[in-house]
Amino acid sequence: MSSLSSVSPLFFIMFLVFLLISCCQGFEFVVGGSKYLWKVPLDSQDSLNRWAQSQLFNIGDTLVFKYDSSTESVHVVNKKDYLACNTLGNHSVFQDGNSKFHLRDSGPIHFISGSQGHCQMGLKLVVVLMSPTPAAAAAGNETIHSPPISLALPSPGPSAHPPSIKQAVPHTSDAVFISAVTGLGVSLAMIIFLT
Repeated sequence: MSSLSSVSPLFFIMFLVFLLISCCQGFEFVVGGSKYLWKVPLDSQDSLNRWAQSQLFNIGDTLVFKYDSSTESVHVVNKKDYLACNTLGNHSVFQDGNSKFHLRDSGPIHFISGSQGHCQMGLKLVVVLMSPTPAAAAAGNETIHSPPISLALPSPGPSAHPPSIKQAVPHTSDAVFISAVTGLGVSLAMIIFLT
């Protein structure tokens, strides 16, 4: 019985850690929301960047690009290729029609259409994740970020169809789920073994 009481605090700490891990989740954002999917024509050349400015992206979130894979693709590029709509180069390229890009680092991330003509028509996007403030980082809150800013074109007047910020869908990663299940299994095994 004394061994059970000495292990109980460890069990509860492990249980709480795995419970916290299983609750961690990011959000999936369909690029452009329901109105501006990854396709042309767009209302204006900066429609996608105006949409991005209305969202609050955090590290751990996912961008979902939905498009017709027979006519479209998504390139992750540098700023120079973004501005020039350069579709040639050493780019990460998505072509499956339902591409997911996980936001892992702060700073700007540039996306363009694989069709130079579509890119020139405005099928491009910049998402900027700001680093957490020193106070937030010290407090352990790593998900406080400023809204993304557009590096493309100056924003014209208000949009006729303002985007909604409620376009994100929560998700948990498979690795987090597996980790949580494994942790709970280990915890249950310890309880059975010690009783």
